[in-house]
Amino acid sequence: MTEKQRQGVIWGLEPEHRLLALAWITAVLLGLALVIGLWTLLKARRATLLKATLKELLTDRTLLEEEDK
Repeated sequence: MTEKQRQGVIWGLEPEHRLLALAWITAVLLGLALVIGLWTLLKARRATLLKATLKELLTDRTLLEEEDK
């Protein structure tokens, strides 16, 4: 591998375009992180294990409140 091939994407660009390329790469990576984070949160909220656990907690709470009466 030559020295120029090892420099990477940013350093391979003309100096006047490096900042713009860095900004675009940063924006794309942040956008992907947000999309994947939101997708993960939505999947977690829809998870059946979580719903079953919440249902069990509600049942336990109801039983405990009935015992206190």
